[in-house]
Amino acid sequence: MGIHANLANDQLHEPKGLKAAVAADAGKVLTPSAVDNVSELRKLLFTEIDLDTTGGTDEGKALFASSTDDVGEIRFITGEDIASGEINADSVGFEDDADNTKTMHFDLSGITASTDRVLVIQDVAGTVALAGKPRTQSVASSATVPTNADDYDVSAVQDLAENTVVAAPTGTPVDGQRLTYRIREDGTGGYTIGWDAVFHGPNAGAPTAATTTADNTNIWEFMYNATDSIWEEVSATVGIS
Repeated sequence: MGIHANLANDQLHEPKGLKAAVAADAGKVLTPSAVDNVSELRKLLFTEIDLDTTGGTDEGKALFASSTDDVGEIRFITGEDIASGEINADSVGFEDDADNTKTMHFDLSGITASTDRVLVIQDVAGTVALAGKPRTQSVASSATVPTNADDYDVSAVQDLAENTVVAAPTGTPVDGQRLTYRIREDGTGGYTIGWDAVFHGPNAGAPTAATTTADNTNIWEFMYNATDSIWEEVSATVGIS
């Protein structure tokens, strides 16, 4: 995977402890040597700094593009393990080398000054969904409310116009995963909301009963219990008008 960081010239900071030979001509390969003044690199338009200490092909190289379109772009080829590091840039993008239409982008421009943000990835098997905006599924009024727990965090029925049952979520949920249901009665109201047996409410009973008043909204949040393969009610707010 290539790692891209778009930097202005004044954003390229001198790496601590790096010793490199400064080439006189643009496009030369700079290899480890005894020259300390790495800041001179900013004055050149070069294509590659070879940081490889193992001799492996392309391992540990930082590639500086020298084309007109990509001036200032840094590409790190991470064949070697990187224990820690820092990129001084407002934004960093990651792209798939085989298909550069598949990208992931980090934008720091919206973070308050002098404030750190830490991205924590839980130690779970399989695909990890990063915290952020909830994935909301808009469901049309019907006799059942379906949910795929792999794809959505919220299932919302805006105008319930018939009696319905919330179906058992499909997918492969993990322990502690949460789902929210938001169901609003239409202007007529009076429609009941039932639950599949995998949903458990207070006191080993069914989930909290909904208010069926016209134009009222009911909201339930559930947490998955992987030991018992059930969804346990965490909270419920009913009769919101």
